[in-house]
This record gives sequence, structure tokens and C-alpha cells, in this order.
Amino acid sequence: MKTFKSLFILSMAFAPAITCVSCQEPNNPNNNSNSQGFSKRVSGILNSSQLSNIKDQFSFQLTDLGRQNYQKAIEIFDQIYNQKYISSHSINNVLNDPEFKKYFIVSIYPKNIIYGHPITIKLEKKGENKPLPCISYEVRCPDRIQNGKMALDSYEEIYLDI
Repeated sequence: MKTFKSLFILSMAFAPAITCVSCQEPNNPNNNSNSQGFSKRVSGILNSSQLSNIKDQFSFQLTDLGRQNYQKAIEIFDQIYNQKYISSHSINNVLNDPEFKKYFIVSIYPKNIIYGHPITIKLEKKGENKPLPCISYEVRCPDRIQNGKMALDSYEEIYLDI
């Protein structure tokens, strides 16, 4: 009876120690140590070469007809801007207009996301620094939230190249 009691007491003492050792399992394939390496690779902040790559995707130029008739091109821009962009705020409505295509060549980034960062593209009658039509875009960082909004990684204006 004494041996039974002593075995029972020993088993009660070692049971928690055995479960603690078995729960550690350092070689577990489900161990998520890779997620730390992933977060180091994707820091959430775009570097200067990535931002430069985004900027290089945009251009805003005059066609030959637009260069010959600059004043008319600006009038056409204002007219189409007021008719199509103000009502819908869709840059695609303006870019697909046949009259707009006669005077302007526009190249924009084809998607609304790059490197996991959303891009907002707008058409402006006049930029902040020059009194010329421009395409403005902002790149937001989903990894940095400030006051409930994604932090601004970059804001650029691509002016009409005359």
C-alpha cells in the first residue's frame, strides 16, 4: 500500500513537468518563426527606388496636334474636365474620350495597387506648384495606420509636358 501511495504521489508530481516539456516542441513544423523573417523583408515603407519606379510609370504629354494648337488643347482639357471628371471623379472617363486623345498622351499606372500599397490617381486643372494641368497621385502605406487612415508614402504631381 505504501508503494502505491508513493507511486501515486510521484506521478502527480511529475505529470505537470512532462506536459511542460512536451508542449515546447522546438522542431514543430507549425512553428511560425518564418513570419518574423517575412515581416523583416516587407517593412511597409517603400524605398526611393520603388517610389521612383512608380513615378516613371506616369506621363502627361501633348500630341503633335496639341503642340500646334496649345490654347485649343487647354480649352479642350478644361471642357472635358468639367463635363466628365467633375461629375464622376473617374480619370478613365477623361482618358477614353476621343477628343482628349487627339490632344493629349497620358500614361498612368494600370492598377490601383503596387507593392501592396494602394494608389489614388486624380486629374487636376492646376497643380500646387505650376498653373498647368497635372495628374496627381498618392501612395498610401497599409502597414502604417495613423488616426484610422493609412499613412502617406508619397504624393506627386505629373505636370503636362509642354
